[in-house]
Amino acid sequence: MTPMKLIDTHCHVNFHAFDLDHQEVIDRALGQDVWMINVGTNYETSKRSVEIAEKVGKGMVASIGIHPIHLAKDITETSKFDGKEYSFTTKQEGFDKRLYHELAQSKKVVAVGESGLDFYHLEDFRSETTTTEQYVQLQKETLYEILGFAREVNLPHIFHCRDAYDEFVDIVKDFGEDVRGTMHCFTGSIPQVKKILDLGLYVGFTGIITFPNAQLLRDVVEVVPLDRILLETDSPYLAPQAYRGKRNEPAYVREVAKTIAEVKKVSYEKVVEQTTRNAYTAFNLEKVIE
Repeated sequence: MTPMKLIDTHCHVNFHAFDLDHQEVIDRALGQDVWMINVGTNYETSKRSVEIAEKVGKGMVASIGIHPIHLAKDITETSKFDGKEYSFTTKQEGFDKRLYHELAQSKKVVAVGESGLDFYHLEDFRSETTTTEQYVQLQKETLYEILGFAREVNLPHIFHCRDAYDEFVDIVKDFGEDVRGTMHCFTGSIPQVKKILDLGLYVGFTGIITFPNAQLLRDVVEVVPLDRILLETDSPYLAPQAYRGKRNEPAYVREVAKTIAEVKKVSYEKVVEQTTRNAYTAFNLEKVIE
């Protein structure tokens, strides 16, 4: 392992925002010593994340899972980068364990996710056949399914959680003590992050921590031990302040590392070295990413 290698533990170069130039984006990251975990959010993007990682080889691995938003139908998300608008509308799909088990056979698959709970989008949920309460219950039941699947295939998790930390913690505690992985793109409070740490999970921070109005989140960064932090971009979303308004990409993960160094009053090199070691430990990367 090269100590100064950065690991972007959460990117989506499998998304349509990168359709025209995903290889150039990957090459830019690799050229700057940034390695990547390419993350799926439903079956289609999970399959694509594996295919891209297998094609790239050294420097990229994949994660497979279903984001809770895809359990619903007709939720539309729109983002704008570089003056261009990108949107998708969910079609509703379930977690088909058989299909994901096939994907998990690839040596490039190092995690399950991103999966979890998302109550932020409840106000956007519209269905003639399903109530909001039923959608919440479906999210919880699916999370239990995914926890069981990860146990079967012996992989860590990349968790998504938005406006549902208490419910998430309750489910993980109820499931058992062998849950491992990371809470992706943490945006909660200090009391909430302490609960996540108590579960034994790592905590991922994105370019949000670089925003001028994100002091409360930087306060969270300050209390999370460096040996429990992972770097991520969540690209194409959440470009750091230096690139605000642009499409985010894995190479920009350096900005996250710089801000963590400033908040913790340690060297940039120390942040890079420790977070890279964390990623290797969390996802057992030694034999699959190099």
